[in-house]
Amino acid sequence: MPSLRLFVALSTPSALKARLEELSATLQRTEADVRWEPAEKMHATVKFLGETPAERVDIVGEVLSRIAQEIPPFPVVVGGIGAFPSLRSPRVLWVGMEDPTGWLRSAQQTMEDLLASHGFARDERTFHPHVTLGRVRGSRNLGRLLAMVESLTFERQPVQLHNFLLIKSELKPHGSVYRTLRTAAFIGNQTHHR
Repeated sequence: MPSLRLFVALSTPSALKARLEELSATLQRTEADVRWEPAEKMHATVKFLGETPAERVDIVGEVLSRIAQEIPPFPVVVGGIGAFPSLRSPRVLWVGMEDPTGWLRSAQQTMEDLLASHGFARDERTFHPHVTLGRVRGSRNLGRLLAMVESLTFERQPVQLHNFLLIKSELKPHGSVYRTLRTAAFIGNQTHHR
């Protein structure tokens, strides 16, 4: 049975995607050696599943649907530019995501627990919601890029999230190609308290 490279993400509303695209275009003017993410790949990963047997896609889909039934559409605050592991030695550039209602953290915890009960490995790293803008490949114009990152303000803005996506990532010679296999819409009752 073939295996698929899978991850769970939050779908990015188009208004936010447009803002991220603008920010990325501005940063690209530094001509730094960065592999920039195209707009259609800008999303926040909630859980990276990695190589997964194809027959387990339905299990993951069921877990996502179960969680999505419990949570309403909820806001996150997107803003601020940062880097992993740090801005002094950046490998991944990102835009941050805050979780004022706690719904995202709660959903992510539940997802970890439910998937672990089906034999999926737990994430060792602390969950840090963000949208990846690009991956640094070399030092060309890095100083110029970091100076621009520090001078830019990407205003914090609330964004309503509506669903989880289960995405298949296929590695091709020119980079990865994403295909959404399942969508789980948040349909929890708005008056329901955790």
